[in-house]
Amino acid sequence: MTILRAFEAAGWPPRIDDPHGRKSSDETRRRDMSNLNRGLDTSLMKFECDGDGTGFLWKKIPQPKTAKSAKRRKR
Repeated sequence: MTILRAFEAAGWPPRIDDPHGRKSSDETRRRDMSNLNRGLDTSLMKFECDGDGTGFLWKKIPQPKTAKSAKRRKR
């Protein structure tokens, strides 16, 4: 997919410009994000539209600390 290739080519910054430019509609951008997220474990990361119709965001979802890992740090 063009969006994933654009993120990868840019070195995975938090935001990229829409690789399709202004020729893609808001509906198309939202559908693209939905399709990207559908194939992911969205408890780990998530793709979003940037809110102004010109780009995309990705973010890592913070994971809660487990009791086991907390116990190891106390030692």
